[in-house]
Amino acid sequence: MTALAPDPYATGVLKEDVHDMLVKNLSNYSREAGIHPRWVWTPLSQTCSSDVVDYVKMFNIYRSEGVRHGIMFTRAFDGQGKPDEQLAAIAGALMRNFIKPRFMTLHSVLEALDGGDPINETCLLIPNFCLSKAEAGGKGDSLPGFKIQWLYDLLVKRGNLGLQTMLYVTSLDHLSEEYGSAMRDFLHSHLTVVAI
Repeated sequence: MTALAPDPYATGVLKEDVHDMLVKNLSNYSREAGIHPRWVWTPLSQTCSSDVVDYVKMFNIYRSEGVRHGIMFTRAFDGQGKPDEQLAAIAGALMRNFIKPRFMTLHSVLEALDGGDPINETCLLIPNFCLSKAEAGGKGDSLPGFKIQWLYDLLVKRGNLGLQTMLYVTSLDHLSEEYGSAMRDFLHSHLTVVAI
């Protein structure tokens, strides 16, 4: 028995007269973005807080102003939020507003940088930018300094070009410990911090 494909218009988020071409090519677009197609038709408010929904509504204004470069999610003391789902939901919301996102793990970002990939999508979303050893399953090594510099260069360049970056870090203290105070200060100054 074949499972029926979900109706992307059923949630009411997508409108056939506006999103017809997106829906026709949804498989390709979502693959390029690195997310499951369901995030494109899932209401952002089902996954993210009102602060995040408001940020996404103001996305193009923040881009044009060049002051806010994105969102940095951190773990609240008792937080139960799932950064991968929140970032995928944001990517889906951006796609349905015809903004090009790219959801990538930190490893994929480093591989792309090593291979010369410019990572120039309008919004880059990294669900594991800086995880504590506890969150990473008790494993994980610190990145070598030159890879931290690659990341710093990428984030500065993207911000200067008006490109947004959204990422997850366990905590600001852990970010400073792993990546240094320059990275922490830059992200804290230019990204909106949201605890999940």
